[in-house]
Amino acid sequence: MKKIKGLLVAFLAVFFLAACGSSEPDYTTEQAEAALNAGEDIEGKTVSITVDKLVPNSAFGYNIQTGEHLNFVSENNPKVDNGDSLIVKVSNVKSVAGSFVIEYTEVSKPKTSNSKKNESSSSSENVSESTFEFDSTLYVDNTSLKDLMRDPEIYKGAKQSFVAKVFQVSTDEDEGITQYLATVTPSPDESVTIALLIKNKELETKILEDDELRVWVRYIKPLEYETVSGSTNEVPAFYLDHYNIINE
Repeated sequence: MKKIKGLLVAFLAVFFLAACGSSEPDYTTEQAEAALNAGEDIEGKTVSITVDKLVPNSAFGYNIQTGEHLNFVSENNPKVDNGDSLIVKVSNVKSVAGSFVIEYTEVSKPKTSNSKKNESSSSSENVSESTFEFDSTLYVDNTSLKDLMRDPEIYKGAKQSFVAKVFQVSTDEDEGITQYLATVTPSPDESVTIALLIKNKELETKILEDDELRVWVRYIKPLEYETVSGSTNEVPAFYLDHYNIINE
């Protein structure tokens, strides 16, 4: 397991640097629309958008309308108001009746409009913008594990929830990170190995081998590790945002 632990810090650093929102998005709303009109592929790219109008009951689900003909759609409530700004990662684009229908995953939390900021500034002065706030209702992505492995850049940061059974624990005290190898069962006749990573200081209750967990996770990317027999295996890796031990 030494080979795995030596890679964990660099592995997580890439994930958190991408998630913290410190880098500029690939496109503004206007640039994204111009690129689409020119026939360019923007899937996997990030776009900064402002909510012109939220249509919760559109034919495509929750529809954030912005730009001239852009519709950012999701089955899940984005919990935004008109005037809010956020950065999204484009996962799929369709051209429908002269407009673009864009499926996305959230990269940054919405930034409220100026009027809302003024109302809430006194209560949020001491809260860091990068503070992570867990909300179980956001972990509803159902992308298959195969698709996560096939297109990791598109689905990086996708929030999912499922049950996993731990069979191996590796803790690096020096780096402050623990990795769990676990199995999930997408279907009754299918068992898949995944990796779960978490900072030691975020562990609320110690997780042991054979523990069964309900987890809320963010997808990172495929992780290659060395097995006991010396061969290598590649599995989807997730950051463990929250968990409940559900052993009977």
